[in-house]
Amino acid sequence: MRTAVDTSVLLDVLADDEAHGDASADALHAAFQAGKILACDVVWAEVAAHFATQAELEAALGRLHVIFDAVSHDAAGHAGRLWRKSRKGSRAPRERVVADFLVGAHALSQAEALLTRDRGFYRRCFQRLKVIDPSRAGRGSPFELSLQLPLRSLAGPHSVRAASALRSQCPEHRGMIARPRRAHGYALVIAARSARA
Repeated sequence: MRTAVDTSVLLDVLADDEAHGDASADALHAAFQAGKILACDVVWAEVAAHFATQAELEAALGRLHVIFDAVSHDAAGHAGRLWRKSRKGSRAPRERVVADFLVGAHALSQAEALLTRDRGFYRRCFQRLKVIDPSRAGRGSPFELSLQLPLRSLAGPHSVRAASALRSQCPEHRGMIARPRRAHGYALVIAARSARA
């Protein structure tokens, strides 16, 4: 199963959002277990704004098993038409930008579901799209291992080298999903989650 992911879910995890971080991390883990996690170019760009370098961006999203998947020509055209229609009617708030429709159109045509907390908008404007809201997903029981990786907005004296060092020390956890934790600054940690009941 291919699951597209919205920007808010990734930032929940990367910024250790107190309200949504754990639920979003669990939902990403479930999506990874079910197949592939896809981020379209819009989502990729929005997340990139929070990193100092491309290498750090790709390392963080790689740990989350997120795959770059560009919006197709057909999906882009569909998004544009839906946005134009929304400006004339009442299907969506007028402040919605084309980027929101690109995320939805990408998920509809290039994935089987969209992982997002903005379920109201996407269910209203993309009625055939399966929308998964992380806040309604179950949680596993994580245990954590240190893995440091800096974010531009969460700066600290952390090194990307810690990732490869930890992976070599704990090869059995290489496939586990990463999520952040506050501790003497900010760092990503590997969270190995128990199987759901």
